Amino acid sequence: MRIPDARMREIRGNRIAMIFQDPGKALNPGLTIRNQIAEVFFQHRTAEILDAAGVSASSHDPGALLLRRQAGQKSRVLERILLAAPPFRAGRERIDAVVDGLIAEALAETQIPNPRKVMERYPHELSGGMRQRVMIAQALACNPDLLIADEPTTALDVTVQARILELIRELQQRRQTAVLYISHDLSLVRRICDRVAVMYAGRIAEMGPAARIFENPLHPYTRGLLAAIPNAATSRGRLAAIEGTVPELVDPPHSCRFAGRCPHEVGVCSEYDPPLGVVVEGQRAACFIHHEPPAGSGERPSYARRTR
Repeated sequence: MRIPDARMREIRGNRIAMIFQDPGKALNPGLTIRNQIAEVFFQHRTAEILDAAGVSASSHDPGALLLRRQAGQKSRVLERILLAAPPFRAGRERIDAVVDGLIAEALAETQIPNPRKVMERYPHELSGGMRQRVMIAQALACNPDLLIADEPTTALDVTVQARILELIRELQQRRQTAVLYISHDLSLVRRICDRVAVMYAGRIAEMGPAARIFENPLHPYTRGLLAAIPNAATSRGRLAAIEGTVPELVDPPHSCRFAGRCPHEVGVCSEYDPPLGVVVEGQRAACFIHHEPPAGSGERPSYARRTR
């Protein structure tokens, strides 16, 4: 299903927003923090800004012309000349004042001190933790229904990581926004997530409540992943690892993608793609250990069998 670009612009940054793993690369180094967050407000909260500034939305109004330009739409040279003329400066100044207030409020909500001072700075003038807070403020500017956090603490030290995660949780609870974390940090996932989807080679291998996934993993990949986590009780020697390599995703197999590395593989695994079906209430796994294979396809794998 293809969504038109115009519709995607309405959704992106508005209904769905994203926190990237490296704010140093996600933020534009050539723009101040103010200008970067202002773009989101101009794009999605135009009516609110015009109303708060007392500016008519008429196409002949200088405030409306300014918003059209700021929102990234094409602007004629004549419009730019009009916006610079003294009679129209009052409307522009009122709009700027409203936007500055919204930006300062967004930054303050992410616990950034002196937000009006910070908004005039460039990304390189801020610490990694501060840049990530700016990213969070920008992502939450339009109170999205879904916030996607892609490794939101990867580039931060441990103490800053904890504060950023706590901040996201507080904002999520306050705004009732759904948060989708993308992470390889299993301890983080266990600590903060309600539900978990374990992915392997681009497919969901298992999903369900976080507590069940960690206490009773059903898919062989999930079991191998959790077994590979070192802990204080781990004896000296080689750490547990999953043998083999991830399949080539340019031309992925049409069967179970974990079959080549699974210690329980049988013939049906390399011929058919297992469904992501319910195994126990609320918990699903894509494995023939838990589901009947297609009729006539051979025997069913078992956790009791070791083929490698």
